[in-house]
Amino acid sequence: VARPVASEPQALFLRELPDSVTEDVLCALFSRYGVVTSVDVVRPTGPEEKTSGYVTLDSRDSAQRAKDALQDREVDGVPLWIEWAKGPPPQLEYTPEDRDGCRHVVVEPPIDKLKRRIIDRLAKYVAQEGHPFEQIVMERESPEGMFNFLFQHDSPANIYYRWRTFAFAQGDNFKLWRTETFRICDEGAWWRPPPCEAAAEKRLR
Repeated sequence: VARPVASEPQALFLRELPDSVTEDVLCALFSRYGVVTSVDVVRPTGPEEKTSGYVTLDSRDSAQRAKDALQDREVDGVPLWIEWAKGPPPQLEYTPEDRDGCRHVVVEPPIDKLKRRIIDRLAKYVAQEGHPFEQIVMERESPEGMFNFLFQHDSPANIYYRWRTFAFAQGDNFKLWRTETFRICDEGAWWRPPPCEAAAEKRLR
């Protein structure tokens, strides 16, 4: 991940983040407002410190849109407090596994067809309208209801939903999607989409 520097006006500082947050989550969240060029999650080193982060977008306008739209947006129960970065993040140490991109997220569609349709429809709307639409759903629905996957971070259904939202935002549709392994951002996890039967049938014709 390229480090933001003090002269980059498009770098944002996230003062407090939940401990559960990952670079991929921030990439997916901020990429709705522009191209994310760098993400760093800074983990606390002492009991009094909190998880924070840096996100750099491709332009000042994109960063401003993200800052305006996501200010006070809750991520796993913690409201985002977003400021313009005043300097680069601390130099973070990565394990060889992280640096070489050996983390993998395997996307598995829900076996329950109704649950899959619910996730697909919501992901399509969120890809079109942006993550504030997701926040509205979370505020109105119960963690035990039909949208429980929104509250279960990194569960198989939540992973499927996050991939679906990203895939729709990239131009994929309900029947055809790209199956190549990909990264949402540099040095993030490698995501492996599920097999696409329609694409396989199309190639066999």
